[in-house]
Amino acid sequence: MKLKTLWLIIPLLVLAIIPMAGCGGNPTMDVLDKFIAAEDLMFSTGDGSGLLAVEGENIVIHMMGWPDTVGSAAHVAAIQGIVAGATAPITHTWSEKTATGDIASVRWVETDKVGDNYVSYQGCYFLKVKDGKIIEAWLISDMLTYFLAIGLVQYTTS
Repeated sequence: MKLKTLWLIIPLLVLAIIPMAGCGGNPTMDVLDKFIAAEDLMFSTGDGSGLLAVEGENIVIHMMGWPDTVGSAAHVAAIQGIVAGATAPITHTWSEKTATGDIASVRWVETDKVGDNYVSYQGCYFLKVKDGKIIEAWLISDMLTYFLAIGLVQYTTS
């Protein structure tokens, strides 16, 4: 009788302990993975459905040197404008993904064609997640590299 009880209790303990030990997955990382897939879909096809699904309706996106973008629909519209004006596909390489608590981060390298030249520059996203949706984002981009490559900014060495 004791042996039967032990065989019944052990699986129940395992089912209770695994989620408490953090082996049950990372919901914030799951949202980050959905965001990356949604960004790739948006930039490659113009389909914003993935972003609309993973971002909160009233998301606030902070960008250095630019006004905040408020709302997922505004974010989708902004990217649609960028894609429409592009002369070649805009691609991203994603790396250094992390997620702890309700904050996720990811580094990216974006490649775009400006005139006859391909330009790559990098940046990162910091995302705040609540109830499975991104409610706030900070976008930090190395725009100097981009502006130098397209000739908007010039410098001389002495």
